[in-house]
Amino acid sequence: MNLCERNVFGRNFHITHVHCGLIITRHVSQSPNDKKEVTPTLNQLKILEPVLGKAKGLLGDTGYFSASNVLAVDKAGVTPYIAVKRDVHNQ
Repeated sequence: MNLCERNVFGRNFHITHVHCGLIITRHVSQSPNDKKEVTPTLNQLKILEPVLGKAKGLLGDTGYFSASNVLAVDKAGVTPYIAVKRDVHNQ
């Protein structure tokens, strides 16, 4: 089976390959606040860079948004795509 044909489901923060959805980094945390999860993910991406190449973007929902996270992602040379507010459901 081609790795890009597999469905992999997970909880919390992970980075996926854009073309096939392959999870390339993940970690488990007891932190109730997702804002603390961006820096560990950036550290993992740095470790994987020699093998996978440089990440171009980082996608996150509003739970990951903070000015310091946007700056950290930008400083890492990655484009942050992090939602800044929640939408009301069912409207």
